[in-house]
Amino acid sequence: MKKRFALLCMTALFLIPTFALAEGAITLDEAAVFGDMPCSWQQGYEPVITGNTLNVHVPLQVSGVSGKVTAALYVDDEAASPLKTQGVSAAAYRGDSGTYNTIIKATLVRGRVNGDYPCTLIFTGQGSDGTAIRGEYRFVLHIRDGRMPEESLRPVISDVKADLRVGEDSALTFLLTNHSRHADLTSLTLRVTDASGDILPAGTDVLLLPDMAAGDVQTISIPLKVKTNAAVSLHTLKFDLSWTALDTPGTWTESFTLPVQQTLRLEQGGVQLATTLLQGEMATLTVPLMNLGRADLSNVMATLTLPGITERQSVLVGTLAPGETKQAKLTFIPGQSALGHYEGTLTITGEDAYGNTAAMTLPVETTVEEPVTITLNADGTQEEKAQTPPWLTIALGAGCGLLLLVCIIDGAVLRRKVRKLEEDRL
Repeated sequence: MKKRFALLCMTALFLIPTFALAEGAITLDEAAVFGDMPCSWQQGYEPVITGNTLNVHVPLQVSGVSGKVTAALYVDDEAASPLKTQGVSAAAYRGDSGTYNTIIKATLVRGRVNGDYPCTLIFTGQGSDGTAIRGEYRFVLHIRDGRMPEESLRPVISDVKADLRVGEDSALTFLLTNHSRHADLTSLTLRVTDASGDILPAGTDVLLLPDMAAGDVQTISIPLKVKTNAAVSLHTLKFDLSWTALDTPGTWTESFTLPVQQTLRLEQGGVQLATTLLQGEMATLTVPLMNLGRADLSNVMATLTLPGITERQSVLVGTLAPGETKQAKLTFIPGQSALGHYEGTLTITGEDAYGNTAAMTLPVETTVEEPVTITLNADGTQEEKAQTPPWLTIALGAGCGLLLLVCIIDGAVLRRKVRKLEEDRL
């Protein structure tokens, strides 16, 4: 087992790249100038094109290297590359002053397309101990002596979103895409305006956007303010874009329509419902409803639920204009079997033109009692009596009738007995 573990460790050591052990380094000397270079890379050096040949001056900073250093040029997108071949290289040797300088000469394709091509310079060498040393430098190759690309050289706006609400701060977000395969977009600026003046920028009205390489996509967010008296309706926002592509300025104007909404403010007054109701008699519930928002509220409805008395009895109030108050009125009849304390809810709902809904639920309670009858006493005073149930009235009536019949029969019997006694006396 120990031998196997030792073998694995040795294998892992052999798999480590040899250049990782090197102590040397190769980098581009961005401050150096040699040959006919007009300036250093740091100062904005651009490779020179002569006919169909690209000349790239490569000054290097080298340490720990034994012998030559090779510099090779690669274009990141090989399919769109203006170079005839990839990996064009040149060797650099240590000069008398101790510097390593070389010039890469690459052949360009005929009919090349103007564009901005990300490139990589790769430097390789060998240390005194035989280990590989590697370095690289990235830059953009600008081709301007070819033909113009056939694609559109403008940014594309998409997926525009904003939650715009009256009197509130908001953020406008969208995607900005550079669909070009060849050209970078630089000096990008954007101005967003609302013709009605209801929507204003939270900061500057001209936004400076990041540069975009070919194929880049970025999410843009712009802070906005919606005025307190803004109209609750659809607003058209105009996007004015400007940029530079292939050293040529460009502009684009496009409009997007977004809704300005409001925070729904459906309010209610006091619920008016009698604390005591009578069996079998009509009862009424009323509540004033108010629209404190800035847009119409439609389909305003009140629904009463009193378990044991009524279930989901509704009334449609209709449309409430801003600042308007309307009464919601519901009528119902407690059944003959309803008696005692009842609790339920009153639900009020409404919506605006965009389908946003407002809802509230209010508790309601009442007590149902038996109805009472009022009679006048002999002295003229009133006497309240609970109403006798119908079945009891019928029973009492039947009992009284039976007693009356018994009295009639008994009277008839007594009269017969009296008549017989009188006859016997005679």
